Amino acid sequence: MATSLPPIAPEKRRSPTVIEDIVVVTPKLRGLSARHRGAIERHERMKLLQPRLTRLDTARYRNTYKHSLFLDMLREGFHRSYCELSLLMKYHSDEREKAGPDSAIWYKPVLENEPIKCDAIKEKLIEAELSSRSCDFFSVYSALLSLAEYFETSEDYWLSEYFHNRCLEASGDVTEDGGRSEAEAERNVGRIYYRRGDLTAAERHFETFYGLASGRQWFLDDESSLHSQACELLTLLYTRRADDCPTPDEAVDYLLKAFNMSREGGDAMSHGRASYRLGQAYELIGDPETALTYLNAYLEISEQQGDMEAVADACEFIAKSMEAQGNTDECLKYLHRFEEVARESGSVSVYSRSCRSLGVVYNSMGDFRQASDYFSKAFQASQTPPSSRGSTESAAVSLGIAKAHNMFLPYSNVIEHPEHGSIPTALRWKDKRDFPKDHYDLLS
Repeated sequence: MATSLPPIAPEKRRSPTVIEDIVVVTPKLRGLSARHRGAIERHERMKLLQPRLTRLDTARYRNTYKHSLFLDMLREGFHRSYCELSLLMKYHSDEREKAGPDSAIWYKPVLENEPIKCDAIKEKLIEAELSSRSCDFFSVYSALLSLAEYFETSEDYWLSEYFHNRCLEASGDVTEDGGRSEAEAERNVGRIYYRRGDLTAAERHFETFYGLASGRQWFLDDESSLHSQACELLTLLYTRRADDCPTPDEAVDYLLKAFNMSREGGDAMSHGRASYRLGQAYELIGDPETALTYLNAYLEISEQQGDMEAVADACEFIAKSMEAQGNTDECLKYLHRFEEVARESGSVSVYSRSCRSLGVVYNSMGDFRQASDYFSKAFQASQTPPSSRGSTESAAVSLGIAKAHNMFLPYSNVIEHPEHGSIPTALRWKDKRDFPKDHYDLLS
């Protein structure tokens, strides 16, 4: 009969050693010095502190950022976002190569080497794709708009323009806001073309924006309406188009549009500037009466707004218009108002210009004493910084001419009537060119 074996006693496991709250299962350290045991325990503890790397984590270290980025997007199933981001990277790289080493873009990093921007694009494109799958088109528009504004802030205008155009495409599917998203997208794309100088395309988008915003109670954060903003943008656009017109008649047509838009928009200063430009245009085409109508409107608006610089400009141009019509009294009236406002404003250059304008009118009237006084004021003002050397020299020449005219009559009287005994005085003046007031009275 076989005898039963005794039961196997359980193996006594070595208790783990705890080092700084980290459990370290130490190997057999019998026979090792304390120094060696401490080194082994520290090694075991460091092994536990190291993160466990998966195959994906390892691939991130081995592959490029671009490869890992695309791999994540494809693994998560966002194929449309992958295609769009891939095309953006390729477009930027191709544009850089096309521009060549002599261009500014050559010294900027390509998009695939800017991980912060690529991560932002990836995040929002995925958000837009998810919203598109659930037919939440307003969220699609919002995600693309946030990208456009982000890159506009960072001055990456090519990306901002791309996403603003994508917003315009997406806004057509948004129905819950009554068309506001589409209106804002048209405005933003119009601004892009306006900044580029493509005024025809900008006009098309701004007019569409105006049509969508008209009659709607859509307001911005500053409590202004989208309708007034559309009027303001069209006012700026029409004014700029007038500057590019080859003939004054065409310019008047655009400035009339700008005038009407500024009036509809309700901004008093914008309306005043449009009136001023329209008055100038009518003056150029030889219609001073109509010009005065718009210039007086500009003067009235400027006075109501308390804009003294605008008041000075209006008075100066109205005076020129009066002078062209031969109305010297009204011309002097507005020029004196111009000089008064310029003096109160403290602008040296404007005050010098006003005095010179008065000097020109008095000189043409034959009042050379008054002309000399105002040209002298203009010369003194032009010597005050920050006046330019050209304005100082011009004022000096005008002053010299006025003084010569002022001297002409009394000097001629002395030469023609020597019996008055003023020949010695005239000779002294010619020697020194110093002509005090008593000498002038003697010659007179």
